[in-house]
Amino acid sequence: MNIGLFFGTFNPIHNGHIHISREVLNSKRVDEIWLIVSPQSLFKKSSIILDKNIRINMINNAVKKLKNIYSSSVEFKLEKPNYTVNTLNFLSSNYSANNFKIIIGEDNLASFDTWKDNDFIKKKYELIVYPRKKKEISKELFNGELIKISSTDIRDKIKNKESIKHLVPRNVEKEILENAYYS
Repeated sequence: MNIGLFFGTFNPIHNGHIHISREVLNSKRVDEIWLIVSPQSLFKKSSIILDKNIRINMINNAVKKLKNIYSSSVEFKLEKPNYTVNTLNFLSSNYSANNFKIIIGEDNLASFDTWKDNDFIKKKYELIVYPRKKKEISKELFNGELIKISSTDIRDKIKNKESIKHLVPRNVEKEILENAYYS
């Protein structure tokens, strides 16, 4: 089975994540999408990241009625810091019947050379890169719709008491507002 691994802090998960997952599934390049929740990003300040269990719960609520899109807390159990290569090695050895592909944003491709063991990753795993800023198609770039939603913008809107209604799944919006997350 071809599994698309979509790594992120998902702080919070939003409709862009869901849309990208559906587009990649519809392309038939993968059979399933696993949203790999990073407990802590190496590139983000931990003070702005909700607890990993809250984030995985929001993702579970967001994907529970979606076909072939699942959450994964695999990185919660792995040694910190969570390097993508370590997660890939763990998944490949524990789910060896699957063929894993990595779904990343075009913005992350620009810094991919800074990732630990990036040459190994590129040789062993196909990258499915979705557009983030530009709309020029390259060899690696997935020909998907340009999504202009970011978790940072959502958190800013919440702080400014602006609506996030069409940016996140309805049940995620409800949970965020009821618990005053990101306020």
